Amino acid sequence: QGFTAIIAAAYTKDLLHQIPPSKVKAKKPISKILGSN
Repeated sequence: QGFTAIIAAAYTKDLLHQIPPSKVKAKKPISKILGSN
C-alpha cells in the first residue's frame, strides 16, 4: 500500500504541475456547479 500511495502522489503532483494556474482560475468552483451555497 505504501508504494502505491507514493506513486499516486507523484503522479498527481506531476499532473497538477502541467495545468497552468490561469486555467484553474478560469474554472467554476465545484460548489457552484453542484448548486451548493
